[in-house]
Amino acid sequence: MPGAVIIFRVPLQDLYALRNALYRFMSILQNGYGGTLIGISNDAEHVPPLRMQPLLNVGMGMVYFTKYEDAKRFSYNEQPFMSADFLNNAEVFIVPVLTPLLIGSHATALFITEIRNWENYSQLPDPKLMLTMSACGAVPLVADCKKVHLISGSEDRICGIRISQFPNKSAFYDWVKSDRGTKFRQAILRIRSLTSYIATFTRDAL
Repeated sequence: MPGAVIIFRVPLQDLYALRNALYRFMSILQNGYGGTLIGISNDAEHVPPLRMQPLLNVGMGMVYFTKYEDAKRFSYNEQPFMSADFLNNAEVFIVPVLTPLLIGSHATALFITEIRNWENYSQLPDPKLMLTMSACGAVPLVADCKKVHLISGSEDRICGIRISQFPNKSAFYDWVKSDRGTKFRQAILRIRSLTSYIATFTRDAL
């Protein structure tokens, strides 16, 4: 298995605290657990865009681990980080990775669809419809699981997740609007009850 990611989702007012904590723990993450910071995000927006509230109004952080066991070990062992006050209202969960992410110094965009129960999984678009995104430099189906490992937060809010990686948001929207993305676009428009969003993750200071 190519590893796992830990996703931290916090109220926007706690994003700086999350960012600062992740940077303080970078040496421990890297040397003790093989972790790499994918980045911090403050621009997650609904797909399809909702007219009244396009943004999710949450901050996110994501760390990639080469081994799933190391992600769990970090969450159990590093209580000074995991028990920080700013995580009191956070959702934190581990997602197994099917395909390694492209990791570099530049920002990256992740297209994420979440399901709240097992039954919703059957409503997701056929994974084959997503393979055409490779032509625009994307990594389809980085993760595709029916149930995440929830560390903190409500089980009513997230059960499973599907993640694909794009160079940036523009590449995602170009693909969705193109002939290659037509069938996926039609499928995603039929599942508005699920939470789908695109977010830019960067290591630069916010």
